[in-house]
Amino acid sequence: MKKCKRMISILLAVVMLAVSIPAAYAADPDGALNGQSGKWADFNEDIYDTVTFISTVKNANVNGFQWPSGGTVLLKESGSRWSLTDDDTPNCKGIKIPAGLVVDIYKYYQSAGMTEPVYKLLGHFDTTDGTAYTIGVGSDSKGLNGNICYGSQFDESVYDSVIGVIDLLNGKASWPASGTVLLKEHGIGWTTSILENVTIPAGLIVDFYNYSKPHGSENDEYTYRLVAHFDTTDGNPYTVDPGSHTTGSMYDQWGEVSHVYTPGTPSDSYSNSYTDVTSNSWYYHPVMTLTEGGLLNGYGGGLFGPDDALTKGQVSILVTRLVGNEVVGDGSSYASYSDSTPATRAFAAIWYAGRLSSSGGSALLTYYETSLATGAGGLMYSISSDGSLGSMWRAVYDNWRASLAAGKNINYISSIDELPDASEIRRWIDENWEQMANILHTNAPTVGGRPDNRTVKEKTVDACEEAICRAYNLGMISGVDGNGTFDPYGILTRGQLAQMLYNMGWVKEGILSYS
Repeated sequence: MKKCKRMISILLAVVMLAVSIPAAYAADPDGALNGQSGKWADFNEDIYDTVTFISTVKNANVNGFQWPSGGTVLLKESGSRWSLTDDDTPNCKGIKIPAGLVVDIYKYYQSAGMTEPVYKLLGHFDTTDGTAYTIGVGSDSKGLNGNICYGSQFDESVYDSVIGVIDLLNGKASWPASGTVLLKEHGIGWTTSILENVTIPAGLIVDFYNYSKPHGSENDEYTYRLVAHFDTTDGNPYTVDPGSHTTGSMYDQWGEVSHVYTPGTPSDSYSNSYTDVTSNSWYYHPVMTLTEGGLLNGYGGGLFGPDDALTKGQVSILVTRLVGNEVVGDGSSYASYSDSTPATRAFAAIWYAGRLSSSGGSALLTYYETSLATGAGGLMYSISSDGSLGSMWRAVYDNWRASLAAGKNINYISSIDELPDASEIRRWIDENWEQMANILHTNAPTVGGRPDNRTVKEKTVDACEEAICRAYNLGMISGVDGNGTFDPYGILTRGQLAQMLYNMGWVKEGILSYS
């Protein structure tokens, strides 16, 4: 086991996947092909050449979405919470619309009290003037392609000149007289030290990016990362100081999170109360915090029922609410909302921790972060051949960083074999793997967008074991005794589930949305 005992205070910032200088953006609802709003029954999708979902475009690096070369495009999404650029809701920030398109973005929903679904315009964009546009990004951002960008989204055409760093240093390339310049070099360790004492002439805007392909499948695409941004358009040349202008270098200690969580923070007072949840109960703060956030509620009559057993259906409903979706129908694509079978510790831990590997894309760790997470099962999904750089799924990374920021003292486990009841865990997985395959989507032909030739059972067993390790290593759960016994068959109570969610900072509806 590895100890992680570092108390960390860090600045958490949002990673934007793509940046360009704003071009033709029309907020005028008259330009949208279906107007500002109306009844969803009257919405005409047929007038668009291409129709897809906002979430599909935002996760293009996983699902392979590609923009058409021209025509009209509809991006849509169900749910009233969607916005164009609001950070507190599912939003469209970072979507890069190529040149040559007319794009409408609409949401449609039916809230409580509505007799039928309605639609509302989020944004109308026209890039037929030949200039691409990135939603929610202003021209004052550093780097014309943001701090980090997948290769399929990186736009070299926004630069007047493209120069290899080594070519510049070896005299095989020279600075242009003016304009925008892309300095790039293959590899993950580049910093501004390579440009020490290099003078950038006046009149230029220069971005220095490195690009690399994560260790793993050959189908993984390159990732570009901003090393430095220089602007000498004030008329003064600049001689590079390696201690300045470095942005997002792989030598930095910490990367950037895209979603902030605050685990286990009690309040001095609560506006709600339950007669069966007293202030000296071990579950008092978890239950009351999640009640305040609206994620949990009582039975009425002042009762919460903290010791009542949860059903699989209730656990399933909470998963849906955590990601910000409406509970519609019976939820049969995962597990039935009406399933009255008691939920066990294994069922809830695997589902909650397991779904983190399907949210928000991936994050490449720094050297320092990799050193902290090495040996922690379920956190990194890949690591470089020399063991120095790892990758995490974005939602895993954000929750891991939150646990460090909260000062959690966690004994990392590398596998379930470090738990005293590993054989019981494996027996539970063997008995329930078919249902968990539906929940974790391991019955799909790919895992995380990568081909996987293992059998469905093999993939499911591995995913379940990884999820249990992840739940331990993120501090979601701990053992039921001093030995760390997991107790997979243990029936989960309402108070215990409140504690699990409280440990992660998952205290309100939609908090796990990465759309």
